[in-house]
Amino acid sequence: MVTYADSARHLIDLYRPKHIVGHSMGGLATLHNQYQNPNTSIEKIVTLGARPNSPS
Repeated sequence: MVTYADSARHLIDLYRPKHIVGHSMGGLATLHNQYQNPNTSIEKIVTLGARPNSPS
């Protein structure tokens, strides 16, 4: 099964960006990917509307 984080990793490996802007699920996938597969070429990650579920 391919996850959003797998897709993010593929695109990061393909394009080697220095900056990433992710919105909603894309932001979470990017953060998760960076946590699991740290990439030193990424200098900045900006997320908008991306937050993990928190207890109410």
